[in-house]
Amino acid sequence: MYKARAKEALRFSGVGIGTALLDYVLLNLLASWLSLPIIVANLISAPIASFLNYHLSKKIVFEDKMHNERKSLLIYALIMGFGIVVIQNIVLHILNATFMPSVAQAIDDSISFIPVGVEAISLNLSKLVAIAVSAVWNFFMLRRFVFVNEDDKRT
Repeated sequence: MYKARAKEALRFSGVGIGTALLDYVLLNLLASWLSLPIIVANLISAPIASFLNYHLSKKIVFEDKMHNERKSLLIYALIMGFGIVVIQNIVLHILNATFMPSVAQAIDDSISFIPVGVEAISLNLSKLVAIAVSAVWNFFMLRRFVFVNEDDKRT
């Protein structure tokens, strides 16, 4: 059982990294190039990446889901919605408004070859932390409520 969970967590991480990269690209396009506010850009980029994550998780990560497709998608959307709208946006806002700009400035000062500004560095560092925090939430909530297999129903 432990090996199966470890493989599942590894597949979850792979899918998550891939969709997080998509999220980053979209977030930067929307926030940096189109000058949308960070929260608005995140509310666009994260759901797009989450939609892809759902389909990849269903096909690659989790097997033998208990619920029907409509119910699984609804529960998934609620869990991911909370992760994006509440967890990610709170973390993004707090970090980007407090100490992350100072960290970004220190990085920009010490590494002169980075071709982006302090705002972009701060945004991306904040997003990295926000994704990490919401990924923990997502994994446990999805495993418990969306992608439940037969073994899970017995425990």
